[in-house]
Amino acid sequence: MEEAELNIRTFTPEETRELARAIQAKYGLGEDYYLTLKGESMDFTWNDQSLIEANGPNGREDSWGICQIHLPSHPTVTKEQALNPYWCMHWTAQHFVDGNATMWSVYNDL
Repeated sequence: MEEAELNIRTFTPEETRELARAIQAKYGLGEDYYLTLKGESMDFTWNDQSLIEANGPNGREDSWGICQIHLPSHPTVTKEQALNPYWCMHWTAQHFVDGNATMWSVYNDL
């Protein structure tokens, strides 16, 4: 499948799990990457706004997508990017490589 097609299509939970494993391998990341995504996305079934109550849209935290990217903390990331599993998993993987995994609460609970 072409990268451009992956970037716009809808993923099933199983496809999302497979994509997470492929990106984990590509970046040489440990199981903590996969488990963080699994926890943030409710086992790869959640690709929407956080359920945590806060001051974001709809009275919830302004975090979005499989990777639960907190938009106020990352103003260069768009909601559309955060909701795109392919884009956000690569973005998250790079943050893990750069040593920034602690920004995900699930990672801190592992």
